[in-house]
Amino acid sequence: MLAPRSAVAVRRLSSMSARVRHRRVPLLAAAVAIAAGTALVVASPHLAGADERRGVTLAGTFLLQVGDGLPVGNVRAAELSERAGPPAPNLVLTSAEITPALGAILDGFVAGKALRTSVRLSTGAVVKKAPDARLVSVRLPAMGGGGTPDVELGFLAGALSTQPVLSVKQAGTRTPVGSKINDFRVELTGLPPISASKLEALELIQHDGSVSSPRDVVLEVAAGGAPPFTAWSKKPAPKVLGLEYVGADGRPLLKLRLDACTPSAVTPLGASSTTRVVLRCAAAAAAKPG
Repeated sequence: MLAPRSAVAVRRLSSMSARVRHRRVPLLAAAVAIAAGTALVVASPHLAGADERRGVTLAGTFLLQVGDGLPVGNVRAAELSERAGPPAPNLVLTSAEITPALGAILDGFVAGKALRTSVRLSTGAVVKKAPDARLVSVRLPAMGGGGTPDVELGFLAGALSTQPVLSVKQAGTRTPVGSKINDFRVELTGLPPISASKLEALELIQHDGSVSSPRDVVLEVAAGGAPPFTAWSKKPAPKVLGLEYVGADGRPLLKLRLDACTPSAVTPLGASSTTRVVLRCAAAAAAKPG
């Protein structure tokens, strides 16, 4: 026998009420976070070990200072509330520009030099501090796909403390001027000059003085550039991959090399007439000057 319409209506209303109650908790949490000047986010999955880790994005832009107050540049910041284990970072700083100080930090990281320092994030009104922070990962941006060419720094650090800026000198620290990454250049030992149109984001992690990329290097080469890679894939002798991230004036902002690279896939892309090349590399190092 069919249930009366009124009974069906009551069950529907009860079900809707349960769904509304179920949604109130995350909505309330988001409202509290926004009121406090933060936003709940899922951390960037690009940094090693950060997949699906929840954290808090700190509102606004901060001046990053390290050590005894060396100004590095403006950054956005996110504190991750869960840690998947070393060397996964729990403090992620994102910069849209490469300043001289940030370039020196990146060069040192790629060369395997450990950076353990104090981190200060200031707005002019407040300063957030992590007295003992270690840089464990760097994410370099994807190029050629129209995205934002930001650089991410991943630190292992204690919880940030917050206090007001008490001196005019602190509040008046000048922000260094930098350059945005505008393009990239690629070369491989023993291969003809490479015309690459795209480069996927590159992740680097530092552990015990060595630097490596936990994921493959993926790039697209222009039409006609596939034959050298196809030949190489048949006799995959290790080669050195050189990468340069350059500014709008063509000047290199960051150079690095990846050693012992071999091709794991060379795939023609019919729609764009380019070829997708996937490289597996053993280790990263700072590029030699010159």
